[in-house]
Amino acid sequence: MPICDDIIPAEHLWPVTAPWPLIRARGLIARFRKHFPNIKFDLFWETGLMNAQAFFGPEGRSVRLYGGLGRHRRVRRGTQETRGSVWALLGTPRSRDSTGFTSDA
Repeated sequence: MPICDDIIPAEHLWPVTAPWPLIRARGLIARFRKHFPNIKFDLFWETGLMNAQAFFGPEGRSVRLYGGLGRHRRVRRGTQETRGSVWALLGTPRSRDSTGFTSDA
């Protein structure tokens, strides 16, 4: 389903096994689930795609956070990289690594 997403170089990402980015991402999703119980949230952690995506899936309205966004070393809570478009629902990476199209609407 992703369209023109960028694969982030491994050196720009925290390792898949790093605990704190995953704890942060799961906490963020838990907060959104609490406020939006009718939306399905999921996490594709192992991928290097730097994106979050809202879509209508088999289970209805859904939001997906990709690992390249959740594990990017420059994405931190409260920084410019965590404000705007999809990060209004999950976060936007306004990073030099993200040059692809987005579905911000």
